[in-house]
Order: sequence, then structure tokens, then C-alpha cells
Amino acid sequence: MSLSSWEYSLARAYLSSHSADQLPHVGGTLMKHLCGTCELLRQWDRPAEICLAGLCHTMYGTDGYPNPLEDPARRDKLAAIIGREAEALVYFYASCDRGWLYPQFAPAATGTAITFRDRFSGKVFIPSPDGFAAFLELTFANELEIIRGQWPHVPQQNRIQWQTIFERCRNLVSDAAFECFHRTFDLTLRKPAA
Repeated sequence: MSLSSWEYSLARAYLSSHSADQLPHVGGTLMKHLCGTCELLRQWDRPAEICLAGLCHTMYGTDGYPNPLEDPARRDKLAAIIGREAEALVYFYASCDRGWLYPQFAPAATGTAITFRDRFSGKVFIPSPDGFAAFLELTFANELEIIRGQWPHVPQQNRIQWQTIFERCRNLVSDAAFECFHRTFDLTLRKPAA
């Protein structure tokens, strides 16, 4: 089901009440980034709960943006606004220990099971396939929104890191997300040599 304008407006009002439109972020304000992330997910025709999670993905802070707008101990407040499923994805995204997860996408790690560590609780687990796929869609949208706003000033090291991660996720994300990555990085999809 697609995101309705009512759901979008309600979530934006909640973000505004937490000063998201006043806080600086790469390329402008946090609100601008959150709306841009949500818009990419909408363009990719993702379900409403993933779009809402994209809009609210920094509510509890993230490993890359450690400025929570809400205490993760008060999850019911956000769940009442965007629904339990969307809030669960916001928490899952916020709890990601990127230093634990991202190295698992290195070429040397091919074939090993991906594990996830909750940076709030320290719990390590193998995420469900559906939950991890939604997490990756949100990750693609978040990072591509930032990269698109900074291009061509994205440091080469960051480009290489994200290109490696995104390439490894080919079979885990939607075609729309993967094609957006290729367009953003100005790559062409090449078939392997026969």
C-alpha cells in the first residue's frame, strides 16, 4: 500500500515538533534529508511503512548521526504516529552498529551469513530476510540521498566503500533501488564477459 498524504503530513508534523526542520544536516536541514529519503522510497514504489520509516529514520539517532530526536526507550510515541511496523524499522535502522555490519559486505566476506549487532543492547543476531531487505532499501535511500546532494564532492574513499556495499546487495534490494545506485554513481550495468 502506498503512502498517503495524510500519513506523510502527520509524520512531518511530528518531526517538526522535534525541530527536524531546524537541525543542520548534509546539504541543508535534517527535514530536507528525511523528506528526500522518503521521496526516493516513494519513487521506488516501496510500501507505506518503509516510506514512513525513511521519513523518520533518525528519530533515535543512527550510528552515523548520533543526535536522537526521541529517546529509544519511548518507542510507543513514534509507533502511535507512524504505526508499529514502520517504527520497528526505524528502531532496527537506528540500532545498526555500522562498524559491525559494513565490513561484512567486503569481497572477502562473500558467502558468509550477515549478522547484525544492536548498538543499543549489544545483541547479535541474524536478521530476518524481510526485515533485512527493508533495512537495505532504507540504507540505499538514505545514503543515495546524501551522496546525490554532495556529488561530485563525495570523497573517493566513500564512493568506493558505498559502491562495494551496494554491489554486494544486488540480490537483496529492489531493481529500482539498485538502478538508482547505478544512475547516481554514473555506472553502466555490464553483463559479465562470456
